[in-house]
Amino acid sequence: MADHDRSSSANDTAETDERFPSGEWTGFFLQPPAERRIWMDLVLAFGGGRVDGSGDDSVGPFSIRGTYDVDTGDVSLRKQYVGAHAVDYHGYAEHEHGIWGVWNILRFTPGGFHLWPRSLGDATAQRAEKQEPVDTAIRHARTEESFSVNASPMGTG
Repeated sequence: MADHDRSSSANDTAETDERFPSGEWTGFFLQPPAERRIWMDLVLAFGGGRVDGSGDDSVGPFSIRGTYDVDTGDVSLRKQYVGAHAVDYHGYAEHEHGIWGVWNILRFTPGGFHLWPRSLGDATAQRAEKQEPVDTAIRHARTEESFSVNASPMGTG
């Protein structure tokens, strides 16, 4: 993350809620229609209701910017691939399980995702444990237009 991004970033006020630890995260998104898992590694900074970070997956390197709410657990992210498209993520943070929900690109079938702090441990156990909520979020997104269409988590295009 560039230094100029840090001036108004999550680092200004470090988050103390244990659902939003700054640092290394990992996870996957499901690629419809086969629901193949695409793994990613991220570094996220949470603070003051904002999240900033960067990461990499098989599509390429990306930046992350978004918001979170400690009262509701709601998380909205925009993943911007370097020199390419952006993806909107909307999900929910749970204690000891990370963030799960649905990603969306306009005109594409939404897919599920699950992210968690590396400090939570074994990725295999996390994947198995959280598959059902991810599947539920995908079904909801595919039947509830308001959840998946035209989502802009940060109010920008």
